[in-house]
Amino acid sequence: MSITIVLATPTNLSTLATINLAAYSYSLAFHFAHKNWRDTTALLLFFSARLAIRFDSSTSQGLKAVDAISQDVLSFICWTRESGEGEKVVPTRQMLERMPDTMNKEFVEESGKVMEEMMVHLRGEEHYYLSSFAVAPAHQGEGIGSQLLQHGVQMADEARLASWLMVLPGSHELYKRYGHEDVDHRDVDLDKWDAGKKRGCGIYQNRAMKRACRPIEQSNDL
Repeated sequence: MSITIVLATPTNLSTLATINLAAYSYSLAFHFAHKNWRDTTALLLFFSARLAIRFDSSTSQGLKAVDAISQDVLSFICWTRESGEGEKVVPTRQMLERMPDTMNKEFVEESGKVMEEMMVHLRGEEHYYLSSFAVAPAHQGEGIGSQLLQHGVQMADEARLASWLMVLPGSHELYKRYGHEDVDHRDVDLDKWDAGKKRGCGIYQNRAMKRACRPIEQSNDL
C-alpha cells in the first residue's frame, strides 16, 4: 500500500482518537484504567482531549500516515522533545481532578508513578519521547507503523538526540528492530486492582526502551 506521511492537525482529532481507541482497547491495563472501557463515547472524548494536548505542544510533532489513494488516515505518531528536567508522567492533582468519572484515578496515578521511576535513565539528557503512536487494527502488519517510526528515529538522529518510549507488550519487537533497547521495567499486579473478582489477570509489565543517537548514515540503513 502506498502512503504519504504528513503533519497531523487538530482537525484530525476525531479520526485519530478513533484509531487510538481501537488500537488500545485490547490492553488489560487499559481496561483497568477505565471503569467502563466499553463506553466508546466517553473514551473517544478522553482520547481526543489527550491527543489535543500532545499535538498542541510546541515541543511535539504529530504525523499521520494517509492512504495515497483514498486519503484515509491509517496511523499516527507523536514525538515530543523533552529536556530531561522537570517533565512529569505522574498525574498532578489538577490533572486527576479533571479526569472523567469513568477513569480509575488511583490506578492511573500508581501507573504514572511506576513510569516516572523509569525516567531516571534520561534525567538531565535532552531526548525525544514517543508520546502517542497507534495503527488502525485493520492495517497493522502492513509496515505503516514502521514507516512512521523510522521517520521519528531519523528526526532524533538529525537532532543528535536519543529517543525514548514506554512499550506495550505487543510492540516490543517492532521497537527493537529500530534500535531501541530495554533499559528498565516495572511490574504492576493487576490482581490487586481486580476488586476481588479473582480473574487471574496477573502481572502487567511496563517496559522502558531507549535508542541512542546514531550517525545519519547508520540511521538510513535501518
